[in-house]
Amino acid sequence: MLRLMVTAVIAAAILVAANVPAFATRNDIVGTWQGVLMGEPPPVHRVLKISRDAGGTLRGIMYSPDETDAPIHPRSIRLDGSQLTIQIDMNSDPWLDYHRTYRATMSADGQTLTGRWYTPGLAPGQMNFRRVTNTAALWRIPSVPIQHFVTVQPNVKLETLDWGGTGRPVVLLAGLGNTAHAFYKFANDLKAKYRVYGITRRGFGASSKPVPTAGNYSVDRLADDVIAVIDALKIDKPVLVGHSIAGEELSDIGKRYPQKVAALVYLEAGYGYSLYDPKHGFLYLDAMAVQHALANLAFGPPREKAQLDDLLGIQLPRLQRGLQSEKTLADALPADLPKDPNEATELAVLHGEQIFQPPIDRPILAIFALPHDLSILSGADPKKRAAAAAAFDADTAAQVSYFKHALPAARVIILPHANHFVFLSNEADVLRAVNAFIGGLPNSP
Repeated sequence: MLRLMVTAVIAAAILVAANVPAFATRNDIVGTWQGVLMGEPPPVHRVLKISRDAGGTLRGIMYSPDETDAPIHPRSIRLDGSQLTIQIDMNSDPWLDYHRTYRATMSADGQTLTGRWYTPGLAPGQMNFRRVTNTAALWRIPSVPIQHFVTVQPNVKLETLDWGGTGRPVVLLAGLGNTAHAFYKFANDLKAKYRVYGITRRGFGASSKPVPTAGNYSVDRLADDVIAVIDALKIDKPVLVGHSIAGEELSDIGKRYPQKVAALVYLEAGYGYSLYDPKHGFLYLDAMAVQHALANLAFGPPREKAQLDDLLGIQLPRLQRGLQSEKTLADALPADLPKDPNEATELAVLHGEQIFQPPIDRPILAIFALPHDLSILSGADPKKRAAAAAAFDADTAAQVSYFKHALPAARVIILPHANHFVFLSNEADVLRAVNAFIGGLPNSP
């Protein structure tokens, strides 16, 4: 017994001299962990891998498979006894201005971490991890695509992702403010049947960021960028799949470059910026039209009378309806939404919109969410939330009806209670629809 006690004292002394906590040796933090970040619906799954370098310093990498294929790289990992602290300071897409701290306590058996995730300005979220001892139980970590940079204009390069795969080429275009990385889960499932690419629009992510003017971000310019990438990478007549605002690029290409693509897929992207309904209008296009009409108002009859009749009888009432619908939604949104760092560029994209009307002479699949999952309004006053949801869904229903009428050959699918990111909220439904649609296209692109 005395020999064991002496041995233990000597071992402890050696550990103190080496500045390595005895706890870390008994239950080393090194290994693979997985857990769930709570606090914001839905919960976010995280995978954490910790190792030691040759000098004994803890290193780590964290994956967030519910959010992106881009890993999180901690700046430091420190274990003091049973207390773990991970500091993260990143400023690269998609983790822009990302400063987070994780503090946790490791259990005596070294199998669990119980802790909290700290975000500046927000209440901490609970995040607990369990050690993964069976790799079969490990959550799937998204594969990272090959990244290219394609020059589309002097001094303008676009990030292009290549997820691989074989078969008909598919090119994914992200929504406003997003990058091609937004498709990380969907792309990995698509590549089972297709060769899958993604393009990050100019002004966002790792792509070049020209000055945010309407000219630099006009829909024609953005569509030309897509065609430039297709040509540079020698992608033969791909199926273009666009989310949200990317619908305007789809429509523009369908109008001006139909010979370059095999088909168009609008994922919650078939709204007024893609296909303009003169009856119901679209807020940003209507606002620009009214500004133009006022700036060019003639003096004297009969031209002035015709212009005034059009403004008072059609354009202004249409704009007022759009503004009222927008205000109903704004009233229900949280007042403390963080400032959008891409606001100027996003406004330049909106100011570069134009009106698209039928025909669009390409096979088309359009998927809409109706009614929408508006969980972002979950904390709003119930009456305001109900009013916003009713207005939002009424606008969507009108646009769906017009889309079907204006493009009768298009295949239109409605997914009840999906959210705007339908390829995430209803991935299985979207994948099934896309596979059926592409499967029905002619074999030769």
